Amino acid sequence: MLAWARGGLGFPRQMSSPRHAIEIKTLLSNYRRILTHPHARLCYLGVLAEGSCIMGLYPYVAAFLQQLGEPRLSIAGFVIGGYAVGGLIYAASSSACCRSSVTTG
Repeated sequence: MLAWARGGLGFPRQMSSPRHAIEIKTLLSNYRRILTHPHARLCYLGVLAEGSCIMGLYPYVAAFLQQLGEPRLSIAGFVIGGYAVGGLIYAASSSACCRSSVTTG
């Protein structure tokens, strides 16, 4: 809740800044420059596979659990929430690892 409140307080300043028009030509040239790197292509493919395999299953979690004999829909919510909590734990631990390796190495 504290992070939500802090984020909510920070956004009005961002929204009051002047907006810039998006130039499609510049956008496409930036993406072209990113995709010339072979590791970026692999990263984009990995994100596509993860999004297809993991995020594509969320609508079916309740049906899968019901087919396995679980009648409560709240369990499906706990399963999806557990994935989110695991992602937060991973993000917190990986950023700590990255900070320590950057400062030491």
